[in-house]
Amino acid sequence: MDILALYDEDATYINAFADYLNKNKSLPFDVYVFTKLNPLIDFMKGKSIAMLIAGRRVVENIEGGDVGKIIILDDGDCVSEGDDEYVIYKYDPMDKIVMQLSSMYGYLSNHNAKGYEGMIGVYSPFSIKGKMDFSLGYALGLSKKCRTLYINLEEFSGLNSYLFAEDEKKSLKDLSDLMYEYEHLKNGGFVKVLEDIYRSGDLDVIMPIRYAKDLRSIDSGVWGDVINKYAISHGYKRVVVDFGNMLEDPFYIMEMCKVIYIITPSEAHEKRRMKEFVEYVLGSGNENVLEKVITVKLPEYKKPESIEDFHELEEGDFGQFIRELLDDVS
Repeated sequence: MDILALYDEDATYINAFADYLNKNKSLPFDVYVFTKLNPLIDFMKGKSIAMLIAGRRVVENIEGGDVGKIIILDDGDCVSEGDDEYVIYKYDPMDKIVMQLSSMYGYLSNHNAKGYEGMIGVYSPFSIKGKMDFSLGYALGLSKKCRTLYINLEEFSGLNSYLFAEDEKKSLKDLSDLMYEYEHLKNGGFVKVLEDIYRSGDLDVIMPIRYAKDLRSIDSGVWGDVINKYAISHGYKRVVVDFGNMLEDPFYIMEMCKVIYIITPSEAHEKRRMKEFVEYVLGSGNENVLEKVITVKLPEYKKPESIEDFHELEEGDFGQFIRELLDDVS
């Protein structure tokens, strides 16, 4: 079984952390705890460590060793220093921490073998105008380069009628099916295959939730774990996630994204809301999210009424705009 090494000088905290991990069967680790640096360094010699969780000061004093990924244990003073760094907040509830670690472990232990390169987010703190046109158009363009999954987390997205005629009878599984199947799995197994998902050309789409009331209380870390595990187990290279108001805290998933696109605000009230969003992010300890944000100004385009209309858009300024973005991110 893979090794997870925990370090913190607070013996009470670190023992409680380890006890929780050992009782929680969704993480396939042998857990080892340390409160002194030298025993940790000695332990790491000649061993392969899947995860090392420790404060930044400790991490900076450790050299070498076969470590799959270092997770920074943040006590409130830590700032992420790059896309490749993972951070968990020390005083978050343990269930949230476990969900974050589960997402990180699934990604780290499988993405190289499976070719998974993670999520690309589309978000707006001020308006949904043009957001789904952009996110779906981007996903369709990306699917021509690699195997891509599209997920929309808006509660009332209109995506169902957007994709096909209202009178067209389809029995397509949606995110609620994905979540309920996932919740019934034990011991960290991957989610089951959803065979009846919507496909458009090379793009796969898991439909939005029809009735979101009973899923609103599900932690955002769980959603991140669900999306990552499904993508990894089914060979997707990328997942485009259109964030919405269904998530309690979207920052958990945003931190997993390579980039986050936000459509450039144009109206005065949109600019004010964008300013407040930036101020909130800076004040909430999520500064690293802003490093991933790319603001995009959409060109003039004919509003698509169905997914087939995107084929026409590909020939114009909208399609060229998407292709240039894809070249920048690849």
